[in-house]
Amino acid sequence: MGDRFIYWQPGLADAEGLLSGTLEVAKENSATLGFLPNAAFTDRAAHNGLLVASRDGIVVGYVLYDLPKSHIKLVHVSVTAGSRGDGLAARMVEHVIESNPRRTGILANCRRDYDMDAFWTSLGMSPRSDKPGRALDGSTLTVWWRPLGELDLFDGLISESGNPLIVLDSNVVIDLHSSPTVKRPNRVESRALVGDWLQAAAAFAVSPHLDVELNKLSDPLERKQQMSGSAHLIRLRSDQTASKILSGELASRITTAEFSRDASLSDDFIHLADAVRANADFFVTNDGNLISLTQEWLERDFGLAIVRPHELVIRLDKSGERPLYEPRLLQSVDFEFQNATTRSDAALEDAFLNFTGHERGQDFRSRLRAALAGAEGLSAQILTDGVGKLYGILVTQVVDGCLQVPLFRVSRGHIASTVAFQLARRLRSLALQQSVGQIAIDDPVLQSVTKEALVHDGFQEVSNVYSARTIDAYFNTAELGADLGEQVNVSTADAVAEVERRLWPLLIREDVTPCVVLPIRPQAAMELFGYPANLVDRSPSLGLRREHVYFASSNTKLVSALPVRALWYISADATVAERLIFAHSRIIECLDLPTAEANQRFSHMGVYKLKQLQVAAGKRSTVRVIRFEDTHLLPRPLPRRQLKPVKERHGVVGNFQSTRSVPVGFFHDILDAQRDDAGEVHG
Repeated sequence: MGDRFIYWQPGLADAEGLLSGTLEVAKENSATLGFLPNAAFTDRAAHNGLLVASRDGIVVGYVLYDLPKSHIKLVHVSVTAGSRGDGLAARMVEHVIESNPRRTGILANCRRDYDMDAFWTSLGMSPRSDKPGRALDGSTLTVWWRPLGELDLFDGLISESGNPLIVLDSNVVIDLHSSPTVKRPNRVESRALVGDWLQAAAAFAVSPHLDVELNKLSDPLERKQQMSGSAHLIRLRSDQTASKILSGELASRITTAEFSRDASLSDDFIHLADAVRANADFFVTNDGNLISLTQEWLERDFGLAIVRPHELVIRLDKSGERPLYEPRLLQSVDFEFQNATTRSDAALEDAFLNFTGHERGQDFRSRLRAALAGAEGLSAQILTDGVGKLYGILVTQVVDGCLQVPLFRVSRGHIASTVAFQLARRLRSLALQQSVGQIAIDDPVLQSVTKEALVHDGFQEVSNVYSARTIDAYFNTAELGADLGEQVNVSTADAVAEVERRLWPLLIREDVTPCVVLPIRPQAAMELFGYPANLVDRSPSLGLRREHVYFASSNTKLVSALPVRALWYISADATVAERLIFAHSRIIECLDLPTAEANQRFSHMGVYKLKQLQVAAGKRSTVRVIRFEDTHLLPRPLPRRQLKPVKERHGVVGNFQSTRSVPVGFFHDILDAQRDDAGEVHG
């Protein structure tokens, strides 16, 4: 027979026996519980404040608690000697938490001299402060705390921030808040983190295990100063079971001999596990041994860069505000869309529940499960990477010619805005695939970072519903105005680009945007665009990005005014015999950079490696970086023989073995050649 958890009430059939058994357990542990009158137990029945654990009809433990304000306050957590070590106390506390789902946290006070730190940490709690006890012998109480439910204001700032999430190691925190008389050799370096510009450019947090380490400080005055000084730092949400599993996985990378030489590694890996689970970008420490043992694989395999304080200062960009869309943040991530049924409800809730929108887990799960079950034509897709990390989720259904989106979420962290922008573009593709031209996102608790990305991509908000048109056509201005029922500004190349972004994949027939033809080798074309097919495997992350980069010789000629339309001309080699125009894009930036700098800043957005860039640069030692967006593959690429009459019509002579400008009409004719039998054009 298993354990039974019963909320004690005077009307229970065995109320007297359960209460008697509870008082016996209290008496057995009175040395660490202190005296409470019987009425203290029975009075809490009014709010189910006495949970009794019964095993084979015998009381083996209980939890006595109050519900002040918005949290749970533990008064007693007690089990019999024979039931210790089997997790009964933790199971009882979790049962109490589940029975009070709207509580923001759970709190307990315990005398320091009881030496019960391991017990409280086993419940997922961490020490937050000390305060004087009431005992005549002048005891000190430690306040233990575990956050529950919704994020508080400061936690919310992290989840909504577009800045990198920085997790500080305990040695850095102690450097920042130690007394001047305490010798700290790295104090000056750690102080570099308090600069105003850095506070505005990053979100700082700590693992709750910091409090466990601070609680071990033997000097009571220094312990108090550290706890007080670090109280403002945001504690990451920590799932004890999940963090324990992950910390074990991280620790398995280290030899037993290393652990025997450095006992602090056990604590270090708990900090690292919490940082990884929070999708942190940097872990800042002054522990040289920890850095040397983990630096090679921690960022590569878990996405967490481990750095010293001065290295963080160097790596963070001081140039200004972070842009909304940063393709460089997708570096080394191979994305793919999968059916959401491959993941558990708990994993999806943990990644995508909108804490700052005060969304209840029950509401999220209800809408998610309907999608996973395919109810009413709902479909759910997740955006993940090669190691299973979750980045976004879309739930869609087609209703009356409109792609409705009841769930649109991105995972928290500084990459959120970039992923949100990509998901917005994904919705446009899904709408086209399902032959609908209208999108309506009616997720009732959209994240603020998602709203910003949607507006940037041309979605319009009315009554908390974000809508967009997506037009797969090649219109002149009059046709477009008639279709939209409004006048469209296409007086400049910038204005044209803005309209085309808003109504992607729309293309406008106009005469203000210059055009060039860019030659590209077949291998590079496949890696960058997936054309020609089946030559090489293309990185999935390149396919996800809205923007790409092409590296060319610095003597490549382009018109000075941007944006510019680019027609891509594939040259012949051993794999492709025929030269042809197969795609077009919009060039939005052109930079001449030293090869090393170009490789460092943009290699993840292109396909050339440093050695190839050096060859392209030649004696100039610089390379031209061409950044472009919104690439369209032509349904029917135009080989050289079909290009001949177009070239003659516009006075274009010679072949496209180097980049060259062409008249705007040349671009129009290439798009006109894509017309199908119905007279439509697909860009």
